[in-house]
Amino acid sequence: MWNNSFNDSLLDKVLSGRISIDSLDFCKWLKESKKNEDSFNKELAQMAKDIEKGECLDTEVLYKNIWKGINRKRITLRVKIFMQYVAVILLLFCIGSGILFWRGNDSLPDSNSSSDYWSENNLVTLILPEGKQVFLDKEDTLKQVEGGIDITSENGRRKEYISIDETSFNILKTPLACDFYFTLVDGTKIWMNALSSIRYPVRFAENERVVFVSGELYLEVAKDNKRPFYVMLENMKIEVLGTSFNINAYTDENQIEITLEKGHIRAYTSDQMYDLKPNRQLCMNRKTKKVDIKIVKPSDYISWKDGRYLFKSKPLYEVAKVLKRWYGIEMVFEKSELRDMVFTGVVDKEEPIDIFIKRLAETSRCKCQKLGQKIFIR
Repeated sequence: MWNNSFNDSLLDKVLSGRISIDSLDFCKWLKESKKNEDSFNKELAQMAKDIEKGECLDTEVLYKNIWKGINRKRITLRVKIFMQYVAVILLLFCIGSGILFWRGNDSLPDSNSSSDYWSENNLVTLILPEGKQVFLDKEDTLKQVEGGIDITSENGRRKEYISIDETSFNILKTPLACDFYFTLVDGTKIWMNALSSIRYPVRFAENERVVFVSGELYLEVAKDNKRPFYVMLENMKIEVLGTSFNINAYTDENQIEITLEKGHIRAYTSDQMYDLKPNRQLCMNRKTKKVDIKIVKPSDYISWKDGRYLFKSKPLYEVAKVLKRWYGIEMVFEKSELRDMVFTGVVDKEEPIDIFIKRLAETSRCKCQKLGQKIFIR
């Protein structure tokens, strides 16, 4: 049997369903070494053989635990692929044996209803100058180096080196429910939130550094007095001289927000220049082009890069836009006044959307019901 060789071990407890497959202890053990990952994959392979022989006893617990692992970002991409293989075999076995293991409101996992479900569409996409697409797991490290790109896995092993014409541009895009961190060739660090993109040169020019962005990004720009750093976005250009700041420029938002944490930046619109100091936020209305600058607490606006969304007295319709980009869930307000109801709270990106729904229902007068990819607010 598949679990005999790991009797009473952490791995055995996970495979038998005694502890959750996405528990911190197991995920930490899994990422400690390639040996641990190989051991788990070996057990999954043996498990698949036992399932086909009918020697796997508790199929319900096993199936649910494996799907829980597939739907968690803590589990590495290589292991997820093995898990999907075993899950399919298990499902076919159960159907062939007449075993029905979902009850009540439970249902088979639906890849279209879970934004955490792994597929090629849930991976970060690097588009090379010639149009080739390279898919990256969010745990991969991408570093722009002279003449190309280094891609390494979370444990530091090189996955790929790509040589590129240094006069060309790359495009990096993040999908739903995924953020990404990488380093440009000049040492500038960039964090990208879900559904964001950046177009950047393989090698910067001798007199300036220019990137083009959309969505939400946080930048720590490497200082270089001889080559100013420019960020180009819709109807605005930002000049940077060694700075940490956040850009929120999603096209479905009414305004563009630039929040400065450290340093100094200048924002240029079509007819004016604005100086921004730390703890200031520039907001430009997309329609009227009106610009306002206010004092803010930057940590309220950059918490997303640390794995959580922080909302302070935000209208519910604004909260709905943010959560839709992460969970792929649409909020439907049955009464117009509910759209403007304020919400204060923290949403952990690793938590399922059900946690937010429960919290909203408990702290407001709303009644919430989730049906498919929609949440009805009454």
